Amino acid sequence: MLVGKYNLIPQETLLVGDSLDDLAAAQSAGFDFLEATYGYGVFDEGTKLRPWLSLKSPKDMAKILV
Repeated sequence: MLVGKYNLIPQETLLVGDSLDDLAAAQSAGFDFLEATYGYGVFDEGTKLRPWLSLKSPKDMAKILV
């Protein structure tokens, strides 16, 4: 829904989330994904889904995006 509403281009869109549901949604939409390890979600180590990168704090985003 958001892809259409905001004309998002999957190859240019990055989703930040803290759960496997967020990661699955990003991959389903063709987005890259940053795992926010400081969030409330929990990632199961046994999952086949893998985040693109992990953030330990919001400040880490500046290091990645700059």
